[in-house]
Amino acid sequence: QAPTPNDAGAPVARGAQLVGETVADRPSTVYRFETHRLDSADGKRHYRIQIAVPRQAAPAGGSAVLYMLDGNAALATLTDADLLRLGAGGAPVLVAVGYDVPTRNDVVARAYDYTPPVFEQGARQPNPVVLGREGGGADEFLALLRERIKPLVRGRAAVDDRREYLWGHSYGGLFALHVLFTRPDTFARYITGDPTAWWAAGALMQEWRGFDARWVD
Repeated sequence: QAPTPNDAGAPVARGAQLVGETVADRPSTVYRFETHRLDSADGKRHYRIQIAVPRQAAPAGGSAVLYMLDGNAALATLTDADLLRLGAGGAPVLVAVGYDVPTRNDVVARAYDYTPPVFEQGARQPNPVVLGREGGGADEFLALLRERIKPLVRGRAAVDDRREYLWGHSYGGLFALHVLFTRPDTFARYITGDPTAWWAAGALMQEWRGFDARWVD
């Protein structure tokens, strides 16, 4: 679909939902928000990392930290009341891992980042194109998380690396399960909603069959 300009002049795909104001744009008694921008290794995808650091002092071992995929949409969904509830229970650090676009998602970048490589008989296959979008870049995105985003967060907030959690929905849920099945030590817990397990004829199922269930407690 042809893009249309938004008020700032940036192209927006027809039918895409603009984010607008989120909790990160309003004063909060629970969190202070900061924004960082990163690019993918090949320069094709651009990320907006928004970190919510609790205003209260971190416990001795550091705060829990929740990494939220589809970060633009995640912040648009959170309310000020949600933040107050988090503050009442020992607020975790929140990390919204989104794309540097004015919309809730960058659907092309998301399709690449959140979907796993496909193998047949142990051989890596060409990146599949599903619904018109190239996939298969999950391991590149995982490297970005492990090597750049996690160190960034640890440098900005006192976190407990034994309580790092990953949340994802739909394609984000697919990515979270891919990480669980292939690099389960990356996060302490994985939280998924409606994962897109059908993607590429169920490529995720191959990873699930080879998963060591002893990682699940």
